[in-house]
Amino acid sequence: MKSDQKSFVHTAAAEKIKKVIMNGGLPSFIISDFDGSLFTPNIRIIYESILQNRIVSNILKRKNIPLVINTGRSDWNKSEKIDAQLVSIHPDIIIAGAGTKIYYREKAHQLTHDQLWNEKLAKQPFLYKGKSYVWGDKNTVTLIKSAIDEYRETTEEIIPFIPKKGHEFLVRYTVKGITNNQLIETAVSLQNIFKKGIKVIFTEHLWSRSLGTPTGDILLIPESAGKDRATDYILSSFASYFGRKMNGFCFGDGSIDLTSFLSMPVKNDYSLEQYLIHPTPLAKLLVQTYPKDHPHVRMQSGPTVIQSVVSHNLSQAQNSKLRTFVTQPTGFLIDRIYAKNLTANEISFLGLR
Repeated sequence: MKSDQKSFVHTAAAEKIKKVIMNGGLPSFIISDFDGSLFTPNIRIIYESILQNRIVSNILKRKNIPLVINTGRSDWNKSEKIDAQLVSIHPDIIIAGAGTKIYYREKAHQLTHDQLWNEKLAKQPFLYKGKSYVWGDKNTVTLIKSAIDEYRETTEEIIPFIPKKGHEFLVRYTVKGITNNQLIETAVSLQNIFKKGIKVIFTEHLWSRSLGTPTGDILLIPESAGKDRATDYILSSFASYFGRKMNGFCFGDGSIDLTSFLSMPVKNDYSLEQYLIHPTPLAKLLVQTYPKDHPHVRMQSGPTVIQSVVSHNLSQAQNSKLRTFVTQPTGFLIDRIYAKNLTANEISFLGLR
């Protein structure tokens, strides 16, 4: 996408928002995680997901509501498009790479890349060993990977880091043979290496529903990126262009969703309704430390909850003020239930005081 807000006019999402405003309605977005929320390779429930997603898609089309996919997948390429088509998902906007890439569907159905967002990320400075760098430097990814190698050589535990495909704003590793607790501890240790300008994110692998599953991913991204930052950027940009407050209905199932766009605060530009759907064991555990109904927790599958919210609650919400998340999570039950040895730094890293 060009570095000009007027380019929003050429997107399918903007066309839908324009129609809603012209008809006197309140412009709204459905913002959903992909894996575990809308898509699953489980053959036993994939047919149910296809049916429900088709129903949701028809409702969104009829009500002119843009669908935003907010995924932790590193990018949105051919395989991702095939997976989306498999379960009848037709997004208007894609946030990929945990908030490091943004794509818009134009009226002619081609995807266009938001260059302005990446220009913003490229200017993000970060510190390493007392020296200042910026993410836009061509050697940034190499520098971060070297720092990870050095960390692995100095740590007492032998942790198998398996490099995964990333890009200029995302360094990604799969970490096998450790528990979710160790995954969090590893992320905290890496965050202490990069104290400013780099955000270290951990995410459990979603295809397993066991709390002690020994595998997960570590992502290193610009501090100004993230699922929440990209969501804020989109809603604020549309609100600024159209001069109207936007409404966002957010859905996700993992800890990476819970700690980002499912718990982000509202702004004057937008209101939010946030749902943790069919949560992973770690997300289910962490949400116990959050205020009641912030976010709302639903144990059903993603498509089931989204269909219910869209078909029954959306029209009512468009005529009333949405509930807002304004309170930070308090308390921390995880030390009693699961990770008894988490330190104060680890609690702070999770955003739980």
